[in-house]
Order: sequence, then structure tokens, then C-alpha cells
Amino acid sequence: MRKPFVGAFIVLVGILLAPNPASAATIGLYQSNATVGAAGQTAITASGNTGVALAGLSAADLVGLDVLWILNGANGNPDAQVLSAANQAAILAFVTGGGVLSFHDRNVTQGTADANTYLPGGAAINFTTNFSAAIDISTNGTLVTNGPGGVINNASLDGGNFSNHGYASLASLPGGAVPIFNDGDATHIVDFYYPLGLGFVYYSTIPLDFYLSGSNPAAFRNIYAPNELAFEASLRGANAVPEPASLLLFGAGLAGIVAARARRRRS
Repeated sequence: MRKPFVGAFIVLVGILLAPNPASAATIGLYQSNATVGAAGQTAITASGNTGVALAGLSAADLVGLDVLWILNGANGNPDAQVLSAANQAAILAFVTGGGVLSFHDRNVTQGTADANTYLPGGAAINFTTNFSAAIDISTNGTLVTNGPGGVINNASLDGGNFSNHGYASLASLPGGAVPIFNDGDATHIVDFYYPLGLGFVYYSTIPLDFYLSGSNPAAFRNIYAPNELAFEASLRGANAVPEPASLLLFGAGLAGIVAARARRRRS
């Protein structure tokens, strides 16, 4: 007589705990000192998501976004929109509230502001500017290296002028950080991501605006860009906790099952 109760309970738990069906993320592209034209939207579409061009980085600009994609195309400081204290607070709130920030940065440490001064949650990261033509995989098995654009191996992103503009010291990365690419030295991290609040930050020293604008190797725009964006879209909700409404629904459903079983036993 216990089987109907157990079966219904399992079904209810499965419904409540199953992930939501995959849906396209809304990715906002902000070009800081960069102009990539239609190539940015092409990469977003190729990743299976929907793009929005951003003119600014205020809290109002970030409403409705799942992923914020910033390209700094200057070998120096990002522009005033990125460095604005108000906008930095808005970006921090966006990430800690569950958003995903993707930041491709030519600067690293070349300007008057190092990357750790404007990267949310990255104040303790030790950055070094170093122009390299080599990029190797640190962590395989994510959409970054095998996604909608194709497969990346240790040779795919080599030979650029330059493939990356520097690195973060592996030992200085925030807790929970995952290194994705290095420059041939496993302690020199070119791409990495880390959790921050309910969201994530992904940082790269790859000058992606340069490659999206048509420069070779083409693997940066045809494989890497859509793969990385698909990966960031997949991070949505990865740090989320069950919503109170879902927990109430679970409790109500469980109570209903218990009550129904009690009525059957009395009859």
C-alpha cells in the first residue's frame, strides 16, 4: 500500500528539482574602445543566444540581461563607462544577483588601472602583462573547448599577433576559480572564471575585439567566441538556491499526498 505514496512523492520531487528547459540567454555586448561591427552579434547568434548592443553600463542598461559581455579594445585603461564607480557598483550587483560577466581585456596592467581594480571580486588577483602567441588548455571538458563553434585543442589559438596580452597568477585566483587556458606555463592563466554571489565572472586576456574584426587565426571568432558565450549562458542559475515559492509548492504537494493517503486508510 506504500507504493502509490512513494511513487507520487518521487514524481513531485523530480518536477521541482529538475533544471528548467534550456532557453536562449540575453547577452549584452558593450564595446569599450572597440568596434567589432556585426561580428559581435554573429558570435552571439552562433552561440545559440540573443544579443543586445549596449551604449552604457548603468544599472538601467543591465536590466534584462543574463550575460554582460565587455570587450576592451585598448592597450590601456577601459573607458569611463567601465571605470565609473556607479557603473562598477551596478556590475557587481548584476553579478552577485545571478548575472554572468564576460570581460575580454587588452589592458591587463598596461594602463594606469590594473585589471584587478575594475574586475568584480578580483582585487587580490595578481596580473602580469605579457604578449604571447601560445594558448594551451588548463581545464578541458567545458563548452569553451567543445561547444557550438567546434573543438579547441592546444594548437587552435596559437600563432596570434598576439594570442593573449598577459596572465593571472594561478595561485592568486579567487576561491572556486577554474582556469580554462594558460600561455604554455600552467601557472600563467589566460582565461578563468569564478563564482561571485549568485553569479560568475569570466575574464580573458585574449584581445577578442581584434579577432572579431577579421584578423587571424579565424578560430578565435569562429570557434572560441561562440563556445565561450555558450558556456557563460550555461552558467545561469548554477549558484541559485530554491525559490521560496518552489519550496512552498513542494510542501503543499507533499501535504496533499499525505492527506490523500490518510483518507484512503480511513475509508
